[in-house]
Amino acid sequence: QRAAQVAEYVSPGVYVPARDRNALVRGIESQTRWLEQAGSGRLSLAVHWRWLTVDLPAFTSELLGAGLPITLALADPNDPLGHAGAVKGLVKVLNEVPDVALFRADVGALGAIAHGATAGAVGTGTSVRHVVPPDRPAGGGRTGSPSVFCPELLDWRLASVLAAFPRRSVPICHLTCCQGQSLARFIGPGGTEEARRHNLHAVHDVARQILELDRTAQPVAFRNACRQALSALDRLELAVSTPQTPRPQLKAWASI
Repeated sequence: QRAAQVAEYVSPGVYVPARDRNALVRGIESQTRWLEQAGSGRLSLAVHWRWLTVDLPAFTSELLGAGLPITLALADPNDPLGHAGAVKGLVKVLNEVPDVALFRADVGALGAIAHGATAGAVGTGTSVRHVVPPDRPAGGGRTGSPSVFCPELLDWRLASVLAAFPRRSVPICHLTCCQGQSLARFIGPGGTEEARRHNLHAVHDVARQILELDRTAQPVAFRNACRQALSALDRLELAVSTPQTPRPQLKAWASI
């Protein structure tokens, strides 16, 4: 980090399993020592999603006691924020603990910023949009098909899935990365890199629409964007005649 001349050091991080407050305390202590040696920076923790629900009071208390800027990454084999109460718990943490950033996330990072997070990071691929607990296998499996961000859905779809939709139903991207082309085109050689280029531009554009607003307007704007995404999902389901189940995380953000 020093060689890269970062603006702020981030500690290496440690994983904290569910319901183990002693592990949480030890993790905070070890990362604090690293930051003391570095001179300053942000304390990094990868935590099981249950810290946002059943263990929330203890979690909030220990983060406040650390007295340092915090970086969180959330852990689950699939979607950490997809569990009941996880989004509400995250928002409560952001309301009570100053200077928290959310890394290794999906569009939940944007929701976090809208609700007071200092910063957020959206992973460029499925494997870096959450942390997998070390004692659990990752959910899903590798398909060889790139994951494509669909702005109107605020979600990703495999290129192979998009290519199987009726042509008239496939989303089109009008940003500079695609210039009006179909999002079903990322099949074959070079598709993965081209999809990542699209994802970068598309996520940035969605973020810009929220973050250019006044901070007080961002929570409502993000909630409305999630509600519009749910409506777009309903329309897509009618168009492709295939069930399109909304992600629990999206429904949770739409209700806040």
